[in-house]
Amino acid sequence: MTVAVDKAGLHHVVAELAFMDKNEISNDTALFSGGLIDSVSLLEIVVYLEKTYGIKVAGTELALENFDSLDNISGFIAKKLS
Repeated sequence: MTVAVDKAGLHHVVAELAFMDKNEISNDTALFSGGLIDSVSLLEIVVYLEKTYGIKVAGTELALENFDSLDNISGFIAKKLS
């Protein structure tokens, strides 16, 4: 069974954590390195992903390559679900 990544839901969560309108954040906006989210927000995103997709995120996976943009996060989720 393939589970689709809910980009709209993810976009909404990230925009709320960044205190921004979702229209201000594109799929390739630098979230962490751009200062839009901090480490606490990153952990909230991880909790959201674990609850929503039933995945576990290891400490070693908390890297910019996985979490610095909506595209990166979506790719990370898809990889975890495959």
